[in-house]
Parts: sequence; structure tokens; C-alpha cells
Amino acid sequence: MGVRRYVNTDFWGDPWILELEPKEKLVFLYLLTNDKSNMLGAFELSLKVAEFELGIPEDELELIFQKFTNEGKIIYEDRFLVIINWVRHQSFNKNMLKNAVQTYDKLKPEQQNKIPECIKSKFESLIDNI
Repeated sequence: MGVRRYVNTDFWGDPWILELEPKEKLVFLYLLTNDKSNMLGAFELSLKVAEFELGIPEDELELIFQKFTNEGKIIYEDRFLVIINWVRHQSFNKNMLKNAVQTYDKLKPEQQNKIPECIKSKFESLIDNI
């Protein structure tokens, strides 16, 4: 059985989402819910796999990922993706937070370095409050 990912119904009313083209909405929803996503919002993702799963050619995905990067929504470098606001939109219980920290700890150092300080500081504040 797959891992469950929940998407807030406010997703569709988000001003940024409203301005996206249909394929772009699909790609962003895919980033939030694909089987490689995790509680950290940072994971390895091959464009070839995304192309296969979405049915969108790799060259189009590259353009969409570049748009998302330029608009500050993701970081995508060397097949490693970080969803910038992932943590902000999650409600973590103790186990979920523990999972996110374990996921971070398992990342390669070069992947950990790609995670912005705003995400790291959010986790630190969550840990402090538990």
C-alpha cells in the first residue's frame, strides 16, 4: 500500500496555482504527491521518471521546472528536488517530524547543502516545540 499524501483543498484557490497553465498545475501537484515525496519535501527525481509518470515530454518538464525555480517554488539541481514551502504547509505530529529529520539525516551532504536555511530553521523551531 502506498504512502498517503494529503493536499489541502485551498491548493486550488492559491493565487500562484490559479495563474498556472493546466500542465503546470499537474506537475506541481505531482511534485507534492509522487511516490518519491517525503516529509521533508526534498527527494531525488529523474525527469525521465516524471516524463513516464506524467506523460509530459522531458523538454517541457525542464521548462516547467525552470519556471518553478525562477518563481521560488522549488530547487532542482542534479536530479535533487526541494519544494521550498513544503514545511510551511504541513501539520507535523511527533512521528512525522521524526521522519522528516531522519530523512534529512540520510541525505548526502551535497543534498543537505541544497536545502535552504528557511526550511532548516522551520524544523528547528518545530523540534523545539515538541
